[in-house]
Amino acid sequence: MPGFARRNGIAQEPAMPQQRKPPGAADPATPQGCSNFRLRQADRVVSRFYDNHLLPRTGLKTSQYSLLSHIAALAPVQPAVLAQHMGLEPSTLTRNLQPLIAQGWVLMGPGADARSRLLSLTAEGLAKRNEAKRAWKAAQLGFNERIGAERVAQLHALLEDCMRLMGPDPAQDEALARTASSAAPGRKPSRGAPAAASSSPSPSPSPSPSPSPSPSLSPSPSAAPRPARNPGELDV
Repeated sequence: MPGFARRNGIAQEPAMPQQRKPPGAADPATPQGCSNFRLRQADRVVSRFYDNHLLPRTGLKTSQYSLLSHIAALAPVQPAVLAQHMGLEPSTLTRNLQPLIAQGWVLMGPGADARSRLLSLTAEGLAKRNEAKRAWKAAQLGFNERIGAERVAQLHALLEDCMRLMGPDPAQDEALARTASSAAPGRKPSRGAPAAASSSPSPSPSPSPSPSPSPSLSPSPSAAPRPARNPGELDV
C-alpha cells in the first residue's frame, strides 16, 4: 500500500510530522513588550471611559472624584498621609488639590501646630462628591458590562497581587516619616545640624512672622460634618 509502512506484516499509518513553530514566533507564556507601557496605555483607556461618564454630568475628572472620596473617608487628614494612601507624590497631590480648594470643595485648615495642615471637605465639597458618586456608579456598571463582571473581579485580584509583590515604595515611606518628624513639637535637631557657635548668651533675634499659606491653599469658609470612616466609601 503506497504511503503506508509495514511492520510485522501489518500496514502502519505513517506518523504525522511534528509541527514546528515558525521562526520568530512568540511563546504565549512569555511577556512581550514593556509592561509599564501596557499598564499606562490601559490606564489611559479606562480613565477616558470613566471621565466620559463623570465630566459631562459633574465637571469632575475621575482623579478629582477619587481625591474627594479619599478626603471624605479619611478626614481630617494630613496631606502627607493622604498622598501615601493614594500612592501619589506630594507635589502631585498639591497640584491636584489646588483647583478643588479654589472651588471651595476642600478645606485646608490648621493642624496640631503651626507647621502642619489638615484636609477635609466643605459642605459644598461633600455635596459635589455625592453628585459625582452617582455618575461614577454608572461608569462602574458600564465597565463591568463591557468587560464582564467575572473578568473585572479577576483583574482586581491580579492587580492586588501585583501591588503586593512589588511591595511598598521606600522613598515615599521615608518622605512621610520626614514630614511627620518635622511636624512633631519639640523635635530634636537632625544629626547633621551645626552646633551652637559659643556658650555665651546672645541677644535673641526678633521673631519672624509665620509664613502664610499660598492663596490657592487658603482655608475655605466652612467644613462639612465629618463622615463615618467606612472603607467601603473609598469607591476609587
